[in-house]
Amino acid sequence: MKHYFLSALAAVLLLLCPAEISAGAPHRLMYGYFNTFDNSGQYGLAKFYTDDPADVEFLDEGDNVVGVFCGACADGVMYYCEYKYSLTEGPVPSGFYSFNLTTGKKTLIGKYSDDTTNPYLKYQDMTYDYSTKTMYAVGFENGVSSLFTFDLTTGKPTKVIDLDANLATLACKLDGSLYGIDQSGILYSVDKATGKCTQVFKTGYSGMQFAQTIEFDHTDEALYWAANTYMPEARRDTMYMVKIDLSTPTPTMTDVFQLPRVSEAEGDEDAQFAESPTLLSLYIPYVKAGADVPAAPKDLKVVPAPQGGNYATLSWTNPSETFGGKALTGLKSVTVKRGDEVVATLTPAEPGKAMSFEDKNVPDGDYRYTIYATNETGDGEEAYAFNYVGRDCPDAPQNVTIKTGEGCQSAILTWQKPAKGFHDGYYTEDGLTYRIVRQPDGKKVAKDLTDTTYTDTKLPRLGRYSYEVYAVNPYGETGAESASRTLGKAVSVTAEQPFMEDFTDRTAFENRWTQVDGNHDGYTWTFNTLAPTYQFGSSAPGAEYFVNAGVVNDGNDADEWLITPPLNLAAGKNYQVKISARAWKDQDITITSGSTNEVADQNEVKAIVVKDGSATYPVPFTDYTIQLPVSQTDAIKCVGLHITTPYPADQFSFFHMTSLTVEEYDPSGITGLNAELNAGSSKVYNLNGQYVGSSLKGLAKGIYIVGGKKVVVK
Repeated sequence: MKHYFLSALAAVLLLLCPAEISAGAPHRLMYGYFNTFDNSGQYGLAKFYTDDPADVEFLDEGDNVVGVFCGACADGVMYYCEYKYSLTEGPVPSGFYSFNLTTGKKTLIGKYSDDTTNPYLKYQDMTYDYSTKTMYAVGFENGVSSLFTFDLTTGKPTKVIDLDANLATLACKLDGSLYGIDQSGILYSVDKATGKCTQVFKTGYSGMQFAQTIEFDHTDEALYWAANTYMPEARRDTMYMVKIDLSTPTPTMTDVFQLPRVSEAEGDEDAQFAESPTLLSLYIPYVKAGADVPAAPKDLKVVPAPQGGNYATLSWTNPSETFGGKALTGLKSVTVKRGDEVVATLTPAEPGKAMSFEDKNVPDGDYRYTIYATNETGDGEEAYAFNYVGRDCPDAPQNVTIKTGEGCQSAILTWQKPAKGFHDGYYTEDGLTYRIVRQPDGKKVAKDLTDTTYTDTKLPRLGRYSYEVYAVNPYGETGAESASRTLGKAVSVTAEQPFMEDFTDRTAFENRWTQVDGNHDGYTWTFNTLAPTYQFGSSAPGAEYFVNAGVVNDGNDADEWLITPPLNLAAGKNYQVKISARAWKDQDITITSGSTNEVADQNEVKAIVVKDGSATYPVPFTDYTIQLPVSQTDAIKCVGLHITTPYPADQFSFFHMTSLTVEEYDPSGITGLNAELNAGSSKVYNLNGQYVGSSLKGLAKGIYIVGGKKVVVK
């Protein structure tokens, strides 16, 4: 479906006056990621022509949480780093994705940051070096720009070298030469080996934002730059594109088009709340031989042989125009490539005519077919098609679920068998088995399984585990990962060693505790932020849940869980839960207990209200104590804290807990131990607080409470 910038940005594009599009704007197809953050809700990966920017087609629409700051194209596939917006940490890394511009298939490749909580390192722009088949990126952290490479199979970045200029953009010529523009609007050449940046050209703009991108059109190696700026004044509140010609000793710069701030579109009642559009991750399809070569063939299709046969039939329509948009007068040939191998050069060939080709003896595999037409000027623009030929490996197992076993001592996995081949090729269930790998230790815990369930009981330690379930056949394997669970050896709780969490070690906490976003609104607990300092007047480590009109839980009642790791509780012993917390507005808290850390296994122990302490400033912490039921047998239990505070009418509330303790306690409240006493007439209680008689006479050996004191019967 074709989409356009709706409301704000659509109005801008459609109201562009002739002066805002250069009369000499080239006819160039471009791709890029629009981060508009306006009220239209329409942004994401899109394509458009430079001489008709009103016609914007979205290929991968974004939402109001995800954005892209950094991306580039390699061989017809866009690669980009997604960020998700966090209220407390700003944009944080999400995933490294590929988007096939031919098929429209989006694939999560992997994580591009092992530390998703690092608020400092941000990747600004990417570019692909065709000379070395390397994806480069520029990153910025603590005032320093650095050059990185990205692994396109894993998404892992590797730092190459620090740069001696703070670049916000990066582009690479076909010969491997790197260039970048900084926030002062200065264009530099970049030495990959030393990190030295040499000034090439002053654009005359300043006050640049990091929301900018550059890319070469390799047809003529002109450099295109899309940016937002504060100076000069005439360019403020616009996203503009310029063309920089580096072919002469003195570079020149010409306008291509401008997209003004939404507020300049008349009649838009939401305009005052919108921002200027921003374009990132620019890509420009190109041909090396110039604008007079043939455009790309159209309607390329690859049909693999039935029943997994090892051949494929290609069909297409030859181009009728040049890459520059003129009528095509003749063709010399059409070339067919499978991967990087030329498999056919076909003659004769006529403009606008349909053609076909059968590719025989193709090994099993997933292939990119490339075709291009050639005329007297040279080789034309390439068209791509992707398909799998032969017998396919299985798709990933479906609906992989993990359930915590009794006492968190096992993981119970279930899944559904794959319904198709991974590459949508010919697939049967013949030879289908499963293997399972546990993370983070990477141990292969099962192989050659034919059932769709497995229970892992051999957990090496207490920690957070997930499982990769692979479907396997003779042609390959594909995996799917389960959710993670805290599993393993329970923590002993004794009189000498209570269980206590003070939230100072974020990594240890996340590895042992369970957090659950019960209302699925994407907003849950935060930890150790600066918010308590501002709201309560003092700082302390802790778990926080706060509500205001600016966060994504706007309008939702709280439904958030924190559940302890498994705890060993002895038979007949008395245990209590103590939390130290403070609140702005009364907070509804329920203490629960259960045999696992699954919410479904938690049972209510007691509901309490953490009272509003805002009358005192700084707001103090208050201790709240809740007794757990006494078990008649040794048991492993997980203790939960469930906050259910209704959404406040004035859209603000705050809960801050600085510690949670599970400990043994003496129901008598007495810690002293007296010597043996003779029988008396006071009432006698056992250590569970139960009345056992009015005299010690005849009682079994043990410790009792008489008159508020401990006594021993020998």
